[in-house]
Amino acid sequence: MEKRPFEAYRGDDPYIFVSYAHADSETVYPLLISLRERGVNIWYDEGIEPGSKWREELSSAIEHADKVLFVVSKKSAASVNCEREIDYALSLTVPVQVVYIENVELPSALSFSLGSHQAITKSHYDDDAFQQKVYDVITKGDEKLLGVIKKRRNKHSGLWVLAAALILAPALIVLAIRSGPVETINAPSIEITPSVEEPIRIAIKPLENLSDANENDWMGEGVANLLRDQLSSSRYAVVLSPVSWSSINDTSDDETELISNARRIGIDYLVSGELLTANENLLAAVRVTNLRAGIDVMSQTYPDLTPKDLVQSTTRIALNIKQAMKIPREEELQTLSADFVAENIAAYEAYVNGLQHYNKFEYEEAEKNIKTALRISPDFHIARFHLADILNTTSRRNEAREVLAAIPADAMLDARERFYVDGYEKMLDGEYGEAIQVYNKLLAEFPYEIEAQQLLARAYFDSYQEKESVKVLKGLHIQEPENPHVLGALGYQLTSIGELDEAREVLSKYVDLYPDFPNAWELNGALDLRTGDVAAAKEDYQKALELDAAFTPAKIGLAKTQALAGERGEAAAGFTAIRDDETLPPRNRIDAAFDLAHITRAAETPENIESALAPVRDLISEEVVRGGLYWYVLAQAEADRGNREKAFEHLENGVRDTPQGGVPTRFLHLRGVLKASAGEPVDAETTELAQYRLPDDNPDRTEDKAIAHLNGLYALKQGNVKNATTELRNAVDQYGYEYGVYSIDLARA
Repeated sequence: MEKRPFEAYRGDDPYIFVSYAHADSETVYPLLISLRERGVNIWYDEGIEPGSKWREELSSAIEHADKVLFVVSKKSAASVNCEREIDYALSLTVPVQVVYIENVELPSALSFSLGSHQAITKSHYDDDAFQQKVYDVITKGDEKLLGVIKKRRNKHSGLWVLAAALILAPALIVLAIRSGPVETINAPSIEITPSVEEPIRIAIKPLENLSDANENDWMGEGVANLLRDQLSSSRYAVVLSPVSWSSINDTSDDETELISNARRIGIDYLVSGELLTANENLLAAVRVTNLRAGIDVMSQTYPDLTPKDLVQSTTRIALNIKQAMKIPREEELQTLSADFVAENIAAYEAYVNGLQHYNKFEYEEAEKNIKTALRISPDFHIARFHLADILNTTSRRNEAREVLAAIPADAMLDARERFYVDGYEKMLDGEYGEAIQVYNKLLAEFPYEIEAQQLLARAYFDSYQEKESVKVLKGLHIQEPENPHVLGALGYQLTSIGELDEAREVLSKYVDLYPDFPNAWELNGALDLRTGDVAAAKEDYQKALELDAAFTPAKIGLAKTQALAGERGEAAAGFTAIRDDETLPPRNRIDAAFDLAHITRAAETPENIESALAPVRDLISEEVVRGGLYWYVLAQAEADRGNREKAFEHLENGVRDTPQGGVPTRFLHLRGVLKASAGEPVDAETTELAQYRLPDDNPDRTEDKAIAHLNGLYALKQGNVKNATTELRNAVDQYGYEYGVYSIDLARA
């Protein structure tokens, strides 16, 4: 460890607390020296007096810090002390700035704690630029810290006075703007341009309707939706989704608490305003507030507007907002046409209402409203796309295809909308590989598109690339840390791939944030079942049904707890009732049918499995995604009955129906298990499985595990216990998904 370069700051002025690993001092100390030379007070653990009580002094230093600078490396990410320091700072709402000096993934606890915090990565800069970037970020908008720096520089040189004035120039312009509405916003002479690595995070609050007409209530969200659409076209801005905004807004009516909640999830700017009546028309007042500095950087009125005028003005409002935030105007706006909306106000009102219902998982009402929008305006093609998504989400794939097919090739869609439509068409046709390519292209151009990331994750998951799907959702969770759709999808998928500790963190957060969402309780119930806690699962499902007695997924879950408790008759009756209820969404009916098949197999009556699935066979074919699972379950049933040839036939069908871009590992593995159990070589299966193994730098070794498992089973059947033990130990120890309980076979060996 290098000798400490200076004494830690002691005094009453603002200072930065630095959390780092001592082993990284060679890299960390030059950064601290650079900050100190620029006038920043630094406290690091050099400041602990010999013999003093370490915890007391450390906690005091964090409590009184202006900010915490967390220097992330492999060592600090694994440090219990660093984790405690960060947790304590966050508990006190002390701002934390994350700086990566090595490319490393944070442990799950730290990752979730810091998920909404913007980070600086050293590898993106040379040394001088890196040190300047850290200084710019930790001082940006911090008037107390800048004041101390200015005071210190005044002691040394008149030139420092000029430098401090330049740093404070944006704040001076802000004060001028606050004095009244302006039509244009002049940029300061020196402008700090946000980088792509650290985009501005924006929340848009629907304009509050203070006009005399209640029929204008919907327009606040309507204008907000258009502004979100336009601002999110910039790669320099991350725009909070409406569902995440609702989670902030619904927790409190207090403006101070609302702003505090927005800051907590990393929002830099809040766009808000009101609609008022003026001269029988509308007046829109729009503000942009810098939440870090606590000042308005734009306060502007748009008078004498009809509803049509207001909609058409959103492009100008968006440009003014960009100017106020210093967002570069390097790209043209690509948006849902404000002109089209202005000519179709009634359709747009229905569309906005539909989106609000969709965000609350109220798919039936969402569908009604979107269909109303299309009846009023058949050329509202982006509404048609959203209707197709609702139909597909509720397992009506063929209807979704028909709706999407009604969008002509020459429809007036901007580039972003065309990506969405083209990608969704590929998904509906089961061409997941091509859909993944389309959504990756969309995200290359619009990197913070929330819906595109959700659809990309869905395409990966539906093509059995669960790890890739989880990776996308984890990235989206950092961008949208309290989005219930993201929390639900991520928690569900982590559960499905066996990452149960991570799933518990995500789903606990989901139910804490949204205790009135039956979906949150149902997903926690599924996790409890996966961990074997049937009693807890039953409580979760009952809680979900207390919130919504008609919530079918919770009914299915409750029936599962009955089956696991030995109440197979009651469980079978529950599954059968859901499977046969034609008023329910196909997805729920298919879920119940597969669960019925599983308890039928457990009851050692495999001959009844095909009849359990038969009533929903057409629905399974239409859904596509679980077509392969259908054949897999039938193959298991035939294997149980000793009908190997029939089982092989079903497995071949499963390989055939594997979605494009997916892998047939489960089918090849079961075929190998059947052959190994009969003492037949499994070379054909292991060779084919090897074609699907992931690169060595990918920790997921699912295919390698399956290969080792098959080789172990074959060796065991041949009486080669030593080789069997080696292979089966390899199968158990490697990271990845298991198509069976490999440890049981290891115990046999």
